Amino acid sequence: MGFKYLMKQNKLKSYYLSFFWISLLMLTFSLPVFAESEYINIDSPVEKNPASMPDIAANSVVESNPDSMSDVANNPVTKVSQKVNQHESNGKNDGIILERPVEKSEIPLPEVTKTPEVIKNTDPNTGSISVKPDTPFSREKIVEVDIQGNQYVSSEEVMSVVSTKPGDTMSTEQLQKDLQGIFELGYFTDVKFDPEITEDGIRVIFRVLENPKVKKIEFKGNELVSSQELLNLMETKVGQIFNSSTFEKDLKTINDYYSQELGMTGVPTHIAELSTPEPGVFLLNIVEGMKVTGIDFSGNTAIDTDALRKAVSSKPGDYLNVLAVNRDLAAISKLYDDQSLIIDQPLTAETSPEGVVTYIITEARVEKFVVSGNTKTKDEVILRELRKIKEGDIINKKLLSDDIQRINNLQFFEDVSVVPKPTGKPGFFILEIQVKEAKTGLATAGVGFSGGARNEGITGSITLSERNLFGTGRSIQLLLQRGGLVSNYNITYMEPYLTDAGLSVGVSVYHSAFEEQRQPIYNVSGQSYALFTDKRTGCSLTVGQPVTDEFRLFGTLKISQVDSYSTPTKDNPVLARNTGTGDIRSLMFSGLYDTRDNYADTHAGFFTNFSLEHAGWFGGDFDFSKYSFDTRKYFPIGEHTLAFRVLGGTSTGDLPLSDQFYLGGNDTLRAYEQGEFLGDRVFLFQAEYRFPILKSRVLQGALFFDAGNATQRESVNGLFDNIKSDEGIGIRVAVPALGIGAIRVDYAIKNQGGGGRIVIGIGQTF
Repeated sequence: MGFKYLMKQNKLKSYYLSFFWISLLMLTFSLPVFAESEYINIDSPVEKNPASMPDIAANSVVESNPDSMSDVANNPVTKVSQKVNQHESNGKNDGIILERPVEKSEIPLPEVTKTPEVIKNTDPNTGSISVKPDTPFSREKIVEVDIQGNQYVSSEEVMSVVSTKPGDTMSTEQLQKDLQGIFELGYFTDVKFDPEITEDGIRVIFRVLENPKVKKIEFKGNELVSSQELLNLMETKVGQIFNSSTFEKDLKTINDYYSQELGMTGVPTHIAELSTPEPGVFLLNIVEGMKVTGIDFSGNTAIDTDALRKAVSSKPGDYLNVLAVNRDLAAISKLYDDQSLIIDQPLTAETSPEGVVTYIITEARVEKFVVSGNTKTKDEVILRELRKIKEGDIINKKLLSDDIQRINNLQFFEDVSVVPKPTGKPGFFILEIQVKEAKTGLATAGVGFSGGARNEGITGSITLSERNLFGTGRSIQLLLQRGGLVSNYNITYMEPYLTDAGLSVGVSVYHSAFEEQRQPIYNVSGQSYALFTDKRTGCSLTVGQPVTDEFRLFGTLKISQVDSYSTPTKDNPVLARNTGTGDIRSLMFSGLYDTRDNYADTHAGFFTNFSLEHAGWFGGDFDFSKYSFDTRKYFPIGEHTLAFRVLGGTSTGDLPLSDQFYLGGNDTLRAYEQGEFLGDRVFLFQAEYRFPILKSRVLQGALFFDAGNATQRESVNGLFDNIKSDEGIGIRVAVPALGIGAIRVDYAIKNQGGGGRIVIGIGQTF
């Protein structure tokens, strides 16, 4: 027995001695490898990061002042805080800039034993020996895994994080992961590995030391949130075994509640200090935030400080609240937007150490305008229409839109847009006016034939026009019309900008002859006509001056030689009052107020034109006065438009036939012949409902109603006693490339007497 025992001892000694030298040799060669390895040895400390104030308050500081970063970087606590903030903020920016984060100490947690102790077993009779934790057992088989030392935490819960199982080969790497996993459960102050060698293999024992139970959780310094509300946020409860992982989450939850839910800011963390006066008792000192001592603004010139101060909700005495500050930033932005003002950069706010919140505004301004896309039109023709906004002004969307629409209304371009381009200088932009030029010249020719009793024969016409002569914005038009009973020649030239102030000058020279035209006779029962001829040659000079951007005044001097006479028939006598031969010298004053958004296709706005013309002040053979007005209003209904027009006029004296008011034809009473009604008094009402058929508005539809009349003062019936009306439907086809606006086709039906008429025209009716 003794021999066998001795042999056994000798074999064991030899075995362990060989194992020792082999292990020492392997360790010698593997030292460089271990130096670079990421694996943790069994004797390495089990990593456990104590809860610290910078980690928990990661989201409290959203943006830091660059001027204070050097101070913060030299502080080990705030340095960690910066790292966590960058990691957890997810790029959010609440606009608050703190001059210097408040420095806080780390939270002390129950002490953790990080290095496993050596478990001794020196009884020689048991056949086992003492084993140090750092001894390699890579060739040994594990026969049992056990948990010891746990009282409140079940072994099953501990074993749920242990990967080492009976039958496995001993692995120091895996044992270290198991130790770390057990420790990270949060229930234990100490975790140790106790290997025990048996004849069958290694018995792995994990010995744990449990944390104490939670006796009390107290809060100090909380005013806005009650202690019970804070306790309700925590998973840690009195009577439970203390769990460090859960407690760390609780501290972060409290800080997040203050920072994210309540928006309290101004400090890097709200849990300023944690103390444990006795095991199981936790006292948390709460700092709810910084007090606001003042509200200030920087960079505002378009909106005064008093108006901005009324817009924000934050007031001195309030806690610095990021949610309130964000609402203030939104309110400031809305105030600028309501006034159509542009802000260059996102609004920000800075907070001084004294608690003064300053809202920083960078207004967007025009450094200069440039033009692109124009190959014909000169730059100055485009730039001179920018009347409401100038270089150096803050960019006003409404005023800029009005100016761009004014360029559009020149009808020189298919498309006009503005593109802001940064200059590299904060708050300043180059506004590039991009245009796509349209056709501005027009040449048309037409031939008509009229037979019947009057046998007017063939009538031909040629019209040549250029709205943008040589790219200068000047216009010229030539009309040539000749037929059996009609001769009409007219040339008109317009200079829109004789001066930089917008003084315009227009000149017209004309000759016309209208023979055997029909003149209604209203002083007899029924409707009868006399025939008349009107020939005249003359010229006119018109001068216009803008008063405001929307209102212009005009003065027109007309001089003409007139030969007007009736062609009597057996049934119709001569109406001498409206005929005669001689000179007409008249002066007309007119005013134009126009806020239409688009002259060619108006969607919204108002237009009115009124005039007073008198002949006889400068001599001549005719003495009369003529008064008229033309008012239009456009109501947008989504993409649809409801348009109304009211026209009226009257006169005194002997108004020549060709100067009287005419109704009937393409633009007035569309179901009646051109000029079918004339007189020295007129009234017209029109309504149209316009709607797009295609989203591009290339094709539109219209429903319309016309009503009106023109009569002589001596007529048996009054102006409103015999109103003529019609209604109908039409389409408009836009052809921007032609530069003539929409082609209009309407079908109108008379409400009196029946009958319909197709009308073809250029542009909208009004």
